[in-house]
Amino acid sequence: MKLSDIGTDNQKQKLCKLTTKSFISCRFEEKCYYEKSNLINGDIIFKSPRTRNENIRELKEYISRFFCGK
Repeated sequence: MKLSDIGTDNQKQKLCKLTTKSFISCRFEEKCYYEKSNLINGDIIFKSPRTRNENIRELKEYISRFFCGK
């Protein structure tokens, strides 16, 4: 999710997905932070914490689709 695009409907949905995925990571893996990447053009991208556990990864996808839609 790009920080510069907050406010559009598409970005609100991405923020919802980011929040739900990060909550799952925080709850089950104790990774309670957003990963941040700086792009060359100055934008900042926030990502949910990465997980190697397939079950947690699937849970993150399912919960984000349930609460935020496609």
